[in-house]
Amino acid sequence: MKKRTKVIMALAAACAGTLVLGACSTEDPYKQYREEGYVYTVIFDSNGGMLASNSNTQVKFFMQESDVEKGHKIYAPDDTIALGNDFTTCSWTGHFLSGWYKKSEERKNAEGKPVDDFGAVCEEVPVTEEDENGNEQPVLDDLGNPVTEFISENGKGPGHIYSDEWDFSKKLTKSDFNVDSDGDGENDTLLLYAGWFTNYEYLIHWNTPSESGDITIEFDPTLDAAKAEFSVPNWGSEEDQNVKMIYPNTFLSLTGKTFSALYEDADKKKKVETFTHEGKIVDGKCENGLKEYYAEYLDGEWFHVYRPEDLTGNMVMSGCYEIYEDLDFSETRWSYSGSFQGEIHGNGHTLSNISAVNAGTNDEVGGLFGRILEGALFEDITFENLTFSLQKGSIRGTALFGAFAGEVSEEATFKNVRVTGTFKIGCETTAYPPFCKQTEYHYHVGILSGNGVAESKIEYKIELEGVGDIVPTLDEDGVTVHIN
Repeated sequence: MKKRTKVIMALAAACAGTLVLGACSTEDPYKQYREEGYVYTVIFDSNGGMLASNSNTQVKFFMQESDVEKGHKIYAPDDTIALGNDFTTCSWTGHFLSGWYKKSEERKNAEGKPVDDFGAVCEEVPVTEEDENGNEQPVLDDLGNPVTEFISENGKGPGHIYSDEWDFSKKLTKSDFNVDSDGDGENDTLLLYAGWFTNYEYLIHWNTPSESGDITIEFDPTLDAAKAEFSVPNWGSEEDQNVKMIYPNTFLSLTGKTFSALYEDADKKKKVETFTHEGKIVDGKCENGLKEYYAEYLDGEWFHVYRPEDLTGNMVMSGCYEIYEDLDFSETRWSYSGSFQGEIHGNGHTLSNISAVNAGTNDEVGGLFGRILEGALFEDITFENLTFSLQKGSIRGTALFGAFAGEVSEEATFKNVRVTGTFKIGCETTAYPPFCKQTEYHYHVGILSGNGVAESKIEYKIELEGVGDIVPTLDEDGVTVHIN
C-alpha cells in the first residue's frame, strides 16, 4: 500500500487544487480515481504557503476503502524519508511549518480584531504598487475597487490558531475523515492545513551617546535552533587579551560602533550575558514569538591594547584604544602617519621608544600623527623617548611639521598627556632633495605641532637635533623651529 499511495500522490500532486484546474481539462479530474475504488481523499492545504513552487495549492492522496479499513498511515507531503523522490517542498517566506492541523482559524484579540503571531493588531490598509514614475498607486481589483490587506505595526499579516494536529505515527480510521466532499452524508475527505507561524524575532533597540536605532533578527526555530540562545558580544577572558570585540553573530556588529552591554528592560537595570528566545507553540498558537532587548554601544571602533603590535596593527583614523600595559616600541615599527580623530585612553600607562620617520617629498603634514582632528581625545598617557625624524617633506608654505603632529585642531582634547623625546631634522644622504632651509621656503615647523596648538595642551620636553648641514633652533616663542 505504501508504494501505491506514493504513486497516487505523485499523480495527484501533478494535478492538485489550483494546479489541477490549470492543467486538467475535465470537469472532475479525480473521477477516474473514484471509479477505480479510491473513494477516500487526504488533502494537504498549503494554507497561504507554497507546495512545490506554487502558492495556494493542495496535495491530495487518494485511498481505497480497504486501505482505510486496514489502518494505513499517511505521510506529510514534505516527508523525504517516507516519500523519497515523491516528496513536495513546503515553504512560505518568513514563516516556519509547525505541523499539519485539521482546524485553522484567524487569530483575533478580545475585541475581535485580527492580530499577528506576536499579538499586534492588524489594520486594514490599501495595497499599493509603484507606477512607471516611481509613485505609489493603489492596486485595483477586476471591478475597479481598491485592494486592501491587514498589516500590523510589525509589518506582519494576521496570525493563525490551529487545533487537532495530525499525528503521522497513528493509523488512519474512517472517523478521522472530517469533510463530506460529495454531499452523500458521509465524510470521505481528511483536510489538513499547513500550520504556518511567523519566524521568531529578536528586536534589539540600540543606542550610542550620539544616535540610536533597531536591529531585527529573524530566524526559523526548526532550522536555526542555535539562535534561540547565544552569547552577547564580548572581549573574551582576561587571559585571551583579545584586541577586538568578539561578535558571535555578525548581525550585532555595527559599522563605526562597539557593543557595550545588553539589557532585558528599557530602564537598563537587568543586564544579561546571553540572548535567550522564549518563543514556543502552545495549543496551536504562537507565544512569545517576539523578544525585545536593549543594547548599549560605544561610538567608534574600540580596541584593547596589550602589546605594541596591537596598536600599530590596528591604527585607523576613528579608532578608539584602551591601553592596558606599558608598551615598549623598540622593536616595533610605527608606520601610521595619517589623520586621527579617535580616542586613546592610556589609563596611566607609558608608550616608550616610538620612532617615526617622514621621508615623503610631497608630504604636507608630518609628525607621529599627520593631523589630529576635531573630536580626537588623548587621556592619561605618556609618550616617552619619542623620536621623530623629519628627513624630507613638502616645502610649500602650507606644509606643517612637528614631533607629535603636523597639525592639531583646537577642538582636540588632551587630558594629562606628556611627551618627551627628540625631534631630528635633516638627513645624511646628499641625494636630492634633502629637507630645505627656511631661508628659501616658508613651511611651518613646531617643536610639538606644526601649527603650534599642541604646545599649550600637552606637557612636553623635546630636544632638537640637526642632521647633515641642518641646524634647527627654537624661536623666541619657544615653539617655532627655525631651520638654518
